[in-house]
Amino acid sequence: MTGDYGMILVFSCPPRHETYTLTLKSIHQMKKIYALPLFLLAFTLTISSCKKEEEKTTAEKMEGQWMTGNQYIQNSQVASADGSYLTFNSNGTGIDHKASDNSTGTFTWSLQNNETQILFSDTTSTGGFWNGTYELVSISDTRMVIKTTSILGEYKCELNK
Repeated sequence: MTGDYGMILVFSCPPRHETYTLTLKSIHQMKKIYALPLFLLAFTLTISSCKKEEEKTTAEKMEGQWMTGNQYIQNSQVASADGSYLTFNSNGTGIDHKASDNSTGTFTWSLQNNETQILFSDTTSTGGFWNGTYELVSISDTRMVIKTTSILGEYKCELNK
């Protein structure tokens, strides 16, 4: 059937066999009414299904090799990057390489005080001497700053991946 409304569809739905008549005009109006809620529903489902990558823990950020960068005593730079590095393993062990004499040693490490401090225990006399408690000033996936107090005053070290 056709008329002022274009094509007309007539159908019945069991079990009551009620007859429904839909015209193209009424279908077009229904599309307008339901389009926005359907779009919003689809948009909401899409957004909610996207998961943000979970933030790494401090220990996970620490894992890997970190090159020593600038080092300061009492806020005066005393050393810069020289090829020395620290490697933090996930099992709480580490490697310290001192570039000036090409020696490599080992240490153990653990996070303390709500992950705001690193406790180093140097296990060999070679490599750099990393022993004691260091404050974890900042850490990202690529940069870490630690500091401690020595007999010379505050010591701060910048490390980069």
